Amino acid sequence: MTRVEKILHKTFSFFEEKLDVLLIFSFSVSIFVRLIFSKYDFILRKDAFTYLLKSIEITNGNFTPVYSHEIGLSLFTAPLLLLFRSLSIYEKMIIAKTTSCLIGASIIFPLYLITKELKIAKRAQILTIILFTFYTSLVSMSEGFLTEPLFTLVFLFSIYFVIKSLQDKKYIIFSFIFAALSWWIRPTGAFVFVILFISTIILHRNKLKRVVKSLLFGVLAFCAVAAPFIILRYSTFGSFSYGENDKFLVDAYEMVWSNNIPITSAVGYLQSHGIYDIFVKFVLKGLFKVIFDFFYGSNFYTTGFIVSPLIAIFYFFGLLNYFAKRKYAPLIISFFIYIGGLSIIYSIFGTQRHLLPMVPFVLVFSALGLYELSRKIKYTYRFLSLFVIVFILFSLVSPLMNKMNEAEPHMPQWAAWAANNIQGKIGIIDGGELIMMHLSDTSVSGVNQIDLYASKSNLSVTRPGYFTDLAAAMPYFQEIGLTHLALDKGNIDRRPYLKEVYLPQYSSLFTEIYSDFDSGERWEMKIYKINYD
Repeated sequence: MTRVEKILHKTFSFFEEKLDVLLIFSFSVSIFVRLIFSKYDFILRKDAFTYLLKSIEITNGNFTPVYSHEIGLSLFTAPLLLLFRSLSIYEKMIIAKTTSCLIGASIIFPLYLITKELKIAKRAQILTIILFTFYTSLVSMSEGFLTEPLFTLVFLFSIYFVIKSLQDKKYIIFSFIFAALSWWIRPTGAFVFVILFISTIILHRNKLKRVVKSLLFGVLAFCAVAAPFIILRYSTFGSFSYGENDKFLVDAYEMVWSNNIPITSAVGYLQSHGIYDIFVKFVLKGLFKVIFDFFYGSNFYTTGFIVSPLIAIFYFFGLLNYFAKRKYAPLIISFFIYIGGLSIIYSIFGTQRHLLPMVPFVLVFSALGLYELSRKIKYTYRFLSLFVIVFILFSLVSPLMNKMNEAEPHMPQWAAWAANNIQGKIGIIDGGELIMMHLSDTSVSGVNQIDLYASKSNLSVTRPGYFTDLAAAMPYFQEIGLTHLALDKGNIDRRPYLKEVYLPQYSSLFTEIYSDFDSGERWEMKIYKINYD
């Protein structure tokens, strides 16, 4: 063993003996990395603004759910925002982003507990901790204020407890409680229930009769914890629907956020589509696309990889070596349930965000594969140290590039103008929340994220429906009380029929009252008043 190898060996040996020290240090570094790369000059929009707005409403005692979204993240953040009630909406965005970074970094704790419960080699635990600290997609997912960090945190605790149930069956109940909490955060909490149910059976297959009672109590605990949320939604909406997020059987994404398009039932879809359509939707654009995004994806400079090419070979090697080991069943089952479950919705809601909760398990198998392969190399510690250095540098490229990308304007001028000068209902393809965040009475209670309203200010926004031509859309506009249209150059192709507004024959129906060409090409906006008479 060379001198360098001895030094590196002592370093690894030190951390193997002081894993708790490494854990706390890595947690601190994780927070720093996430905070330093977070874009605090970016305005929270769309889903993130919806969660923040609902959280603010909860601090004011309004627990009415959002039709299209869960409220778990909003509930979790509300006590913190209660301490900062006097801050502006933009200052609260900073609080929300910081909270997201802290939650994202905290995932390291249940991940560490899982590796400890699996009794993997301490060197592999060290590698898992290092991989987590700098892994691109985990850093990226903490930058905004979305549900993935909190969901992943809760999900990993549920997996930890189901593995720990091998020591004491009572932990089965705790695992299902956390599964129910995950359902408060994301609809994919239903996946977690299935994962835990199957995992419990496999983990205890030799003594299944002994855990039947605990499994039953676990299911009852899941129902008890999830019940308030389910009852709240049903009492508010009269159904268990998630509104627009239930439209995964439509034929195009633009049909989702269009209130004139109804939710397609499974029977209705099967009656109106042939075998080829079904194959394309659920296999080519579903299963195959999920697998493609799992191993490659297309958003490296914004979200990173699920399975980074730098660790892919180690991931496969670790997976092959530990696939048949019973303790790893919950991790393996998670891959299958997630990939299979997402195949149903992926043709419409196809984003790598849905796969992010799988990343910690990817890291576990990658660390195991790296550990096993390094044992076959003469200079083990030199190899591992070189890999760690290259990995850290490689992982920081994406967040750095993303940070350097020029941000869109803090707030386009037309948004403030519309909020201060219009009363009624504005039809806008994208950016409605930019208008509504200027009004202190804006609410998302009981509606979709695209249908924000401010009752006292007498202003609301919605997304124009999905139509083939403007003539077909006009009766719908009048029916929903649409008074204005805001059309921007960057988004009008998403509703091609709205280009007809510019035609001479419709000049009497639409009066241009405002235009903004100074907020950047992304937001070249014209606002029209609709004349129905």
